[in-house]
Amino acid sequence: MAYIRNSLSLILILALFRCAPVPQAPDAVKPPVINPHLDPCVMLVEAGDYTAAIPECSAAADFDPQDFTARSYLARAHAGAGNQTRAITEFQSAIRLDPQSIKARMDLGDLLLSASRPAEAAEQYRKVAEMKPDFPDAAGKLAQCLMEMKNWSEADHWLLKAIDLAPDRDDLPVLRIQYLVRAGRPQQALDYARSARSRWPASERIRDASIELLYSQSVAALQSKQLDSAWKLTDELLIIEPGSARAFMLRGRIHRERGNLDEAIAMFRKASAANPTDSTAFVHIGNVYRMKGDNDQAIEAYRSALRIDPDDVEAKANLKQLIGAPRSRR
Repeated sequence: MAYIRNSLSLILILALFRCAPVPQAPDAVKPPVINPHLDPCVMLVEAGDYTAAIPECSAAADFDPQDFTARSYLARAHAGAGNQTRAITEFQSAIRLDPQSIKARMDLGDLLLSASRPAEAAEQYRKVAEMKPDFPDAAGKLAQCLMEMKNWSEADHWLLKAIDLAPDRDDLPVLRIQYLVRAGRPQQALDYARSARSRWPASERIRDASIELLYSQSVAALQSKQLDSAWKLTDELLIIEPGSARAFMLRGRIHRERGNLDEAIAMFRKASAANPTDSTAFVHIGNVYRMKGDNDQAIEAYRSALRIDPDDVEAKANLKQLIGAPRSRR
């Protein structure tokens, strides 16, 4: 009987064990879902095929609305395709997904600046400058925005900071020269351009910016009848750009203002020799000969101008006035 009771107990235990629920094995880690549109989107944007990239990047962003890469590449695709407003919107969405993205903020700032929205662009560049204080691009771009906003003192602060951060870059000193001119400080611009040429003697950018500055300030001095100042500026211009046709032209005009007509003609001839494709020097020569009362020489000068440029309006009009006019005084 004991054997039977033991057997029945064993059977009962086995039955209960079979009926008990089997514990589930832990779920296996699911593989990440791959965005099938992301790789084509990135490849097309990087290849510069922005129009073709837009539908792929849109699909990638729709597939995973939280995917920063998809959203930022969609913004880049729209920017590359010229869809400025949509690109701005997409970059703003991308930044909400990753507020620490320096590239997205810089790209958004560039779009806003090009859309004449400098205050909004400045916010992006300022945020980047806070996140990465040693980044000269952010400081320089912030300075540009502040210049557009005519916040001159803060603009200069950020320009100088950018120059200190990137002492080998010559585009930033050029930007500061432009800033000083726009801020109404031309003498400081001239002084800074001189120091910049000493600091970056091999820079073509600084040389070219200096030439344009000297020329514009020479013209301004001439127009305000500051003839001595204008002459000194042409001295400096000819040192930087020997044989400058524009400098010779300015000197011809200065001589004419002073009544030195023969010297003016000689200087205009030097300008023409330095730039034989420009008809302007011969027009000036003709005008000076008219001042001297030598209409024959004036006619020849205007004809020379028209041989260079048959459409020169002033030469045509002046020549028409002289044809049939009294002969030159002797």
